Amino acid sequence: ENDLIRDLFSPTINARVGAEGRVGIYRFRAGYAYQGGGLEREAVIYSDPTDLSRTLEIQPERQIFSIGAGIRQPTYYLDVAYVNQRSMDKFAPYTTQNQSIYNPDLINTQNRQSFVISIGFLY
Repeated sequence: ENDLIRDLFSPTINARVGAEGRVGIYRFRAGYAYQGGGLEREAVIYSDPTDLSRTLEIQPERQIFSIGAGIRQPTYYLDVAYVNQRSMDKFAPYTTQNQSIYNPDLINTQNRQSFVISIGFLY
């Protein structure tokens, strides 16, 4: 099991950076996050379904962009943010022991967009 983990996974880098600007009671924010995939090449390659002699490679990293604004008062705060997450992953829904049979991989390309609203009360 440990050898398999060493063969499929590698060290990765996760990084986040953000900034906030304040103008009176108003707050403005922006941020970026990078989460490395941590997979070795064998774990990210797959056969091109339109040409099985070709291989393609997924980009397993996740990138997150955010922007937001808010109001801060002595007794409460209200924030609104837009978040965009981009990632790609590979999944084999089924496999066979016979290598001569094509075992398709499912490639998920995700681009999630969300709006987040939060309110808090200070005592």
